[in-house]
Amino acid sequence: MNVTAILLAGIFSIRSVLPAPTGSSEEEQRRRFLRVSVKASAHRSQGEYEPAAAALEQAYVLSMNAGLNHYHRQVMLRMALLKWCLGSVSESRVFFVKAGAAYDRAGDKRSAEFCGKCVELIRLYEEGKQARDSSLYYISLERFEQANSIGQDIGLLDFQVKCLRQESLVHWDMGRAAMFLESNRQALGIAERMNHRIERGRCLNNIGLSYHRLNEYSLAADYLENALEVIRAAGDHATEAECLGNLGILFRDLGNHSLSHFYLSAALAVDRQVGDRRAVAADLANLGSLLLGRGIETRSEADLAEGQKAFQESFSLLETESARDRLVFTTLNNIGIIRGEQGDPAEARRSFEEALKIVQGEGRALERGCALNNIAASYLEENNVSEALPCFRASYELGLEFSLENVVIESSFGLGRCFELAGDRERALDYYEKSVSALEGVRGRLSSEALTVGFLRGRLGAYHRAVGILAEQHLDRPSPETLGRIFDLMERAKARAFLENVWKAGVERATSPAVHKTERQIRLTANIGRLSKRLRDPDLTEEDRAALGHELEREEDEHFRLVADLRNARPEDGAGFVEEIVSLAEVRRRASDDWTAFLEYFLGDERSYLVLVTPDGADLFTLPGRAGIEGSTRGFIKLISEGSIDARQSLGTAERIGRELMPFDWQAKLGDVRKLVILPDGILHYLPFETVRVRAEGDPTYLVEACAVSYGPSASSLVALARRERVGSRSKELLALGGPARGTTASRIEVSDSSAASILRRLFGDHGDKFAPLPYSQREATDIAKLIPGDKVDLLIGNAASEDAVKSMSLEDYRILHFACHGLLDERRPLRSALVLAVGEGRENDGLLQMREIYGLRIRADLVVLSACQTARGSLEYAEGPMGLARSFFFSGARAVLATLWPVADKAGLILTREFYRQYFSGQSAGEALRLAKMKMIGSSWSHPYYWAGYALNGDPGGPPPRAKGAGPSLLANDEAPQF
Repeated sequence: MNVTAILLAGIFSIRSVLPAPTGSSEEEQRRRFLRVSVKASAHRSQGEYEPAAAALEQAYVLSMNAGLNHYHRQVMLRMALLKWCLGSVSESRVFFVKAGAAYDRAGDKRSAEFCGKCVELIRLYEEGKQARDSSLYYISLERFEQANSIGQDIGLLDFQVKCLRQESLVHWDMGRAAMFLESNRQALGIAERMNHRIERGRCLNNIGLSYHRLNEYSLAADYLENALEVIRAAGDHATEAECLGNLGILFRDLGNHSLSHFYLSAALAVDRQVGDRRAVAADLANLGSLLLGRGIETRSEADLAEGQKAFQESFSLLETESARDRLVFTTLNNIGIIRGEQGDPAEARRSFEEALKIVQGEGRALERGCALNNIAASYLEENNVSEALPCFRASYELGLEFSLENVVIESSFGLGRCFELAGDRERALDYYEKSVSALEGVRGRLSSEALTVGFLRGRLGAYHRAVGILAEQHLDRPSPETLGRIFDLMERAKARAFLENVWKAGVERATSPAVHKTERQIRLTANIGRLSKRLRDPDLTEEDRAALGHELEREEDEHFRLVADLRNARPEDGAGFVEEIVSLAEVRRRASDDWTAFLEYFLGDERSYLVLVTPDGADLFTLPGRAGIEGSTRGFIKLISEGSIDARQSLGTAERIGRELMPFDWQAKLGDVRKLVILPDGILHYLPFETVRVRAEGDPTYLVEACAVSYGPSASSLVALARRERVGSRSKELLALGGPARGTTASRIEVSDSSAASILRRLFGDHGDKFAPLPYSQREATDIAKLIPGDKVDLLIGNAASEDAVKSMSLEDYRILHFACHGLLDERRPLRSALVLAVGEGRENDGLLQMREIYGLRIRADLVVLSACQTARGSLEYAEGPMGLARSFFFSGARAVLATLWPVADKAGLILTREFYRQYFSGQSAGEALRLAKMKMIGSSWSHPYYWAGYALNGDPGGPPPRAKGAGPSLLANDEAPQF
């Protein structure tokens, strides 16, 4: 047996070497020592190092006072190892020296030699850290490798895990991302074998950081969130702050400013409490970077000022030049960005050049690439292509050499701009497409919609530039091949998160989800409930309420990502989503199959484009830029959605918008079309095209009178929905839910109400107390249910229309899901948007079926009807469209969703949906049934678009379900209608 094995036997098997107690005073001392010593061993074996150290300190005093020399030497050795594990390296060395001297005096040369090796290991370890701080990286690596070799020789995992992790940090500083990752993977394996929670958390944090650098954002988020949970449980506050900061930077890069600000602010608060000046300085720099980026994006002077203030405070906290280097680079880089935004490219360039000088050493390729791109961009601001071009080229080569995708994305886009300005459009197009490909390589590795949405914000320039060049070529010399390339780029830019998640929603996991994710989801669900209950406390201070609200938002966001990952993880052999993009030829074939036309819009800053696909061919049209289209349509949408004036006053505007958005002869191009599919972009997601006036046959008429209209995020998304397996016979046709009871008879929910409903005001501000009763929504669900045989329909009304009931049912059994209730829209925090269901005492859920929860449902519905306010709206993301309730049902498995663009009139909703279902169950497709229902409304006193245009059919309009029992005559004539 080697020295280490002998020592470990003594450390962890003390009971076996103690003589039987005799009741003497000396024996009592030994008994007390034994109890405390065993307690320390138990804590250590469970990874509870702080309690273990506290128990050992008691044992140390007991053994010293009782003269238990043999055990006292063992306790010193154990304390030395624990101090090492806890990161108190200097204290660890002191105990090893004392233990070594004690063993030497006792004549135990082997144990003394062991302690000497440990002291030597610590010396090498500290020299390695000092060399790293002095940027002597190869010397640092040599010292850590020597220390690790000693650790392997004496056989203690405690030494190996820390040496490996420190060695990895040197690789990080040298820019060796792959070696950094591998060292931490090895260290993580050892930490898990030891049940060393602190080291496990630190390794998880480092692995997450590594994946972030490699643009593996999904893996980075998973590892960092696991790290945060482990580190908090271990009580390691310094690493907790580091992990919070890494999460903040991750979500900053993903475009989630709110979540990024939450994490960075939390990191700053922890580091201020710990008192780590250098860490506080880094937190302030990160926070400043976020505020500056957000300020530039939103044109917020307040954010820009706060960002500058954060950088100034950060810089003042650093005391040494070596500590300042990285921060100086970040500061100069951001100062340059601000000066560029202020219209002074020359001053901006001077800052970027100073930043570049700081990072010219080995291992700073990413920083060099960023600085070169910024210098080049400042030259482009002055139209100085000759100076910009070599900088972009140098950055591009650097990006290729070191596999820095972000550098390649920016530099190839910059090279495209240079060649376009120089008139070399072919080379410009080549580089734009390289930028797009690199961008899609990163985006394709994002596993869930929570990470994908927002990623393209500010990154669409290459798509637009490439489309612009191709459009000019096509308009000058029309070519099917060129038009196909234009269509392909439009599709690749739009609704990729939607397409990805629609595709994954129909794929079952090849393997069961990771246990730790399931456990985290359970804990998050419980914590969300706990935070929600705490927010109901009327005695909370505003400061506490704000803090709880931020924590709740973070937990909701993480819960959403876990639901997405567990529900629809990418299959092991998952193909890239570029392969899922449909071609123009495929869309033309589908148009010919059922006399459908597709109108795909693509809004750009300078020009916008429309691709019209009909059974006869495809055409490209140029439209005004984004601002022009927004200015033209915004007022019209407001006019028709309020219903406050005579509809005839909007007819002229409707005709003008029709000419602007469809600049072609309607009768010649679309005269024979029966179905029209709109693929909108930007604000056009909120325009009901049915209200646009066209000259189909002579006089202008509403578009809905000419053909059935439906919508989709992109052509590829619609094809993916259509390809979903259409389930044949199911046990149920319809689940109809209407008129949920709100737990109060008042027309408005009172703030003082202590029920679950009271949380609405606190979570949603002014929206939370405006849920008046909906008497017709209950009748709506009841009347629709009468159209289906009794054994094929389930009806939930009043108290039965609860969130508990919805979550407990097997929703996959229903062909149609119908919700007639209040809808709650939160555009700032989309995941909190909800269908407002029944509440009451004793219910498990709060009555808000939120967007994040809908993603976790499993449905196979051909149609979901959301007869509630603004269910088709949401936070509007360029390229992706509205992040709202309708979208979440597609992710859960729906083929089509009928949703609303504005608050619906209760009785009008009843009449329109009844007529829709009457037509639907008589054999019409969903799109045609909706058209006929709207035609009925137009022909009645409900003719104002306010009453009918807000209902929009999204997704695959598809075929109808089997006929229901006799639908009977139109129900519209039996209802009274207001007169204008």
